[in-house]
Amino acid sequence: MASAQQNCIKSSRRCGKTRRKRIYCDPSRPISCSHDDSLKLIRIWMKKEFGFKNKLVPAVFPTTGRGLMTRKSIRPGEILVSLPQRLLITTQTVLDSDIGKHIKRWKPKLTPQQCLTVFLIWEKHKHTESPWFPYINMLPVTFTSPGYFSSTELSFLPKCVRLKVDEVLEKLDCSYREVKHYSKYHWTELYDILTYDLYIWSWYVINSRSVYYQSNHSKYLSTDEPDNIALAPYLDLLNHSSQANVKAGYNAITNCYEIITYDVYKPYQEVFISYGCHGNQKLFIEYGFYIPDNCNDVYEISYGKSFTCFRFAKQCVCYNTFVSITTNGRTNGDLFTIRSQGP
Repeated sequence: MASAQQNCIKSSRRCGKTRRKRIYCDPSRPISCSHDDSLKLIRIWMKKEFGFKNKLVPAVFPTTGRGLMTRKSIRPGEILVSLPQRLLITTQTVLDSDIGKHIKRWKPKLTPQQCLTVFLIWEKHKHTESPWFPYINMLPVTFTSPGYFSSTELSFLPKCVRLKVDEVLEKLDCSYREVKHYSKYHWTELYDILTYDLYIWSWYVINSRSVYYQSNHSKYLSTDEPDNIALAPYLDLLNHSSQANVKAGYNAITNCYEIITYDVYKPYQEVFISYGCHGNQKLFIEYGFYIPDNCNDVYEISYGKSFTCFRFAKQCVCYNTFVSITTNGRTNGDLFTIRSQGP
């Protein structure tokens, strides 16, 4: 009898080990980022310097990569993240910093995105001497955006996408040359460290990770673009989902940038925000990813292919699919909706 009990206990222990091993190896489960020193550092820094606490923790997910996971159940109306205003990197942050004197003298004036791009480059150069080092240290070292594509990879893009990518890259190149030229004569310390690779990295950090934050437009910055972007440490780990229902913005009462969700999440699920109702083309060009079966997708066709497109639409269920008519590769500007009427 005792022997039978011992065998049963051993068998139970073996089953427990097998079960734990099976759970651990399950590819559908998120993987903890607790081993990542850069993420440890930023959480310690944010708590110590700003009193920041949050229920979301970094993890790696099988389909979206690095993101934020909840350890507790979340109900509609709950605040996902509440980030103190002092943690936001805005153009005012730059103007108040040690390089503000250079930005204020810049001719022609920098755009808000150029201003933040230059600031990030300078703070990265300062390394551990920068008060923002814990944040900069956790940023990606490269991106999957088209700006990082080789000429061969770019050649495989559809013509309509390639034309828009070329416009973005031309704008980026022009922005870099403007900053490089001015710094050569007026800020040699920046000129000595500035490379195109460094500039494009900083540009894409701003472009892909900033949040909407309306600032009072400074007289020292160009009015060619609105001053409505800010970097939000830790919050920018949240990934995009077209299905996410959230409300985001600055709360003047709490002096925090807050994200409120109207979705339900179970423990250990990834938590999402929405970057907006964007089609895959915009998501790919601006952020470097796409979403399968994106309900907000947009397709561009030429006039000559309109009839074929309508024939295709009659054979497929295409609800809320927007098609932009183009001429010679340029968007006409008019959008119409293809809706299936059945067979």
